[in-house]
Amino acid sequence: MNSKPTPHFDEVCGYRIVRILPSNRGIIASAPGERKVVLKLLESDCLMRGQLHPSIKERLARVRELPQMQVANLHSVEREGADAYLVWEHLEGETFDEYASGNRSPRDIMVAAREIVLMVEALHAQGIVHGAVHGRNIVHGIDVRWRLTHVSPLLFSDPQEDAKAVVKLLKDVLAKRREERSELGDLLSEAEKTNMPLRGLRARLAAIIESREVQSETRDDRDDDDSKTRRRAVYAALATAGVGAVAAVGFWMWARDPAPRIPVPPQEETTARQPESRGSARQVVEINAPG
Repeated sequence: MNSKPTPHFDEVCGYRIVRILPSNRGIIASAPGERKVVLKLLESDCLMRGQLHPSIKERLARVRELPQMQVANLHSVEREGADAYLVWEHLEGETFDEYASGNRSPRDIMVAAREIVLMVEALHAQGIVHGAVHGRNIVHGIDVRWRLTHVSPLLFSDPQEDAKAVVKLLKDVLAKRREERSELGDLLSEAEKTNMPLRGLRARLAAIIESREVQSETRDDRDDDDSKTRRRAVYAALATAGVGAVAAVGFWMWARDPAPRIPVPPQEETTARQPESRGSARQVVEINAPG
């Protein structure tokens, strides 16, 4: 884009300026109804005698027809004096640069890389080479989808240009994360040396991700088995401890009781009636005799 100084006014092309992006990368502006857009200044090479070059005009018309699921919508081309601006849909979310610099796992980066490759391939299937694939032009939206934005208006036609850009983008990410010596890093080095097309890169990425998922599932299954074994050991130990506690309480209670007494059978009466003395008998007789 032109290195023209950023504007110092409140509006451009009828849009109210919200903020100017660093390094003259564009202007975030607000349209009527508070819809946000991004204004990108067209390079002077895209104009001919103050009008859009016919080839550029044809390319931009094809970009406007792209499915919005893959690429941010190009609303229009607006003029402001001698300048022309592309008016792009503003995508809410974080760029791939921001996403990759966060606390993401290697698997997250590889899954995102595969999605980016798929999007660029879909763009190529529509006959469009992006021409400006880098971390700021890939946005992870609030709907949890990756989308491309700011397709270059220049006449890029070789799909391998995008493939090289994707490889460079991912290598830069790994360098910032200090993960160059990794499975993904080895794949990117090979892709760079062999000029690997996007379909090859996509297939290799899918194979690595699938392999990691299988390893993760196997590890999870093994962890589940180990967890079950540990739980069974704990339950067995608790059961053993419970039985021991019951036995100890029983022994303690038995030890506290007095020694059992041997039951003694009731004794028979041993004192026989003694015969009364004669004196006593006489006395009885005498008492009972009639006077």
